[in-house]
Amino acid sequence: MDTIFKERAQFSINKINYRLLPIDCKEETINVNIIPVDSISIVRRSLKSIEFNIGRSLKLEPVEVYELDIEIHVKLDFIDDYDSSTIEDEDIIRIFKRACNGLLSTIMARASLLISTITEVNGQTPLVTQPFFLEAESEKV
Repeated sequence: MDTIFKERAQFSINKINYRLLPIDCKEETINVNIIPVDSISIVRRSLKSIEFNIGRSLKLEPVEVYELDIEIHVKLDFIDDYDSSTIEDEDIIRIFKRACNGLLSTIMARASLLISTITEVNGQTPLVTQPFFLEAESEKV
């Protein structure tokens, strides 16, 4: 596959935010829709490498029971002799999503596993989110 990145990548957990929120509810059962929201942002960029933060946040509707955000930091090197100064950030993100789909899937699967582990801590059924990157409706081509 045509890519601007070397195969080797470094990634680590950058942030986990989990907070139970107080609920003022008189009903015993609350139906909540859980919407995972994924994001990719460029944190640092040089002529030889690029660093991304890849995140998953959970949006709960109509009642927020908790806040949960996970962010994973990824560093990739550009292939030798590639001039990264000629490409815009949005294009690099698009190329990363296409050319590094296996890496992105691995990262999102780990984010899903972390979410499951965190949400089962209080004796609840673990929440299992999709183990792949979810495009926002506005980003779909």
